Amino acid sequence: MDKPLVTILSIAASDPTSGAGVQADLKAAAHCGVYAMTALTAVTSQNSKGICEVFAVPPQTLRKQLECIFDEVTPDAIKIGMIGSIENGKEIASFIKEKAGCVPVIIDPVLSASAGGDICISQHKIIDFYINNLLHLATVVTPNLKEGEQFLGRTIDNLIDDASDLLNLFESKGVVLKGGHSNGCLLTDLLTWKDREGKTRHEESVGKRVDTFNLHGTGCTYASLLASFIAMGENLPTAFQHACQTVRMIISRSDSYSLGRSDYGPLNTLDFITSNNLLKTNKL
Repeated sequence: MDKPLVTILSIAASDPTSGAGVQADLKAAAHCGVYAMTALTAVTSQNSKGICEVFAVPPQTLRKQLECIFDEVTPDAIKIGMIGSIENGKEIASFIKEKAGCVPVIIDPVLSASAGGDICISQHKIIDFYINNLLHLATVVTPNLKEGEQFLGRTIDNLIDDASDLLNLFESKGVVLKGGHSNGCLLTDLLTWKDREGKTRHEESVGKRVDTFNLHGTGCTYASLLASFIAMGENLPTAFQHACQTVRMIISRSDSYSLGRSDYGPLNTLDFITSNNLLKTNKL
């Protein structure tokens, strides 16, 4: 009998330049050898300079996509990115409660576009929606430092204490507070979760800052890598470390090329996929 594919489902928006959104998720999953499926929440007009326009997919269309996917296969993990609209967020929450069962859910909350532009939902409304309707369904939530501060309504100055507060606020099983927006040569990502006894645990992953402007889609890529490693059966701390190490390797390979007319380009995930395929070919 053939070995079943490991799968993830990305519920997110599209990016026509393939730097972020479901296109970045597909590339990240491919890097891990994981089969990714997608359900579009919105069609965006964007590039590395920012978002120009967002067209939210009608909630009934999003629902149909999810139903078709689950009618065919139950994914091994679900990654949720930009929800497109509050109505779509409600549809996602409802569907997960009804159909997801024990499938791990990784939520990368999108409060604004990292390169600039309007995501068409006020920050107050989307923060309120995330906290009250969606994040408690997550296995792990992956805010960056800026987003963590927006959720808490204050400056983050103590990673462990503030990450614990985010975990309690979200009521999720885990939180990864990403340190890419911090200052200094060393960047710390922090995983905070509750073990089976209900004790709050912390684990750090520290890496050197890479001096590159090709960072478009880093958050999407990281969350999809984390979802892929979890889908492959790794426990949360192990998947966290692997995702951190992998995204740093991808970033380190992303300063050696140029794409487009902006100084701010996408991650070079393709370089890793090509390298992996070449290695496999050479072994035949």
